[in-house]
Amino acid sequence: MSDVETHEQRAERGREIIAQVRELEAADKARFEAFAETIKSENKKFVHRRSTAAAMVAKAIGTDFSEDSLRKSDCDFVVIHKVALYSDDGLRELAERILDSAPLRRGKPDQRRNPIRETV
Repeated sequence: MSDVETHEQRAERGREIIAQVRELEAADKARFEAFAETIKSENKKFVHRRSTAAAMVAKAIGTDFSEDSLRKSDCDFVVIHKVALYSDDGLRELAERILDSAPLRRGKPDQRRNPIRETV
């Protein structure tokens, strides 16, 4: 046997092992998801970590929204093992409240705040 054949055989065996591991991981994931479906807690809807939740609100309102602003808001959350989790419904309500409470502005912007002024 040459070294090339041995290397090819090892590579093929490695691919087979990786395929078997992926199959086992998929079976485990399916089993874990089936177990999770049996949980009937009302807190199960809280799934988003604070960083993800803040990014979701920021995208919904079209501007920056920090994790600290989310923490200070009145949006409902649960803490599980020191991790704050938020629900889709709560984040949607928060984004809608922010958008609904935004004041409508009309007219041209205040020229005193514009550092670049046109000189005549």
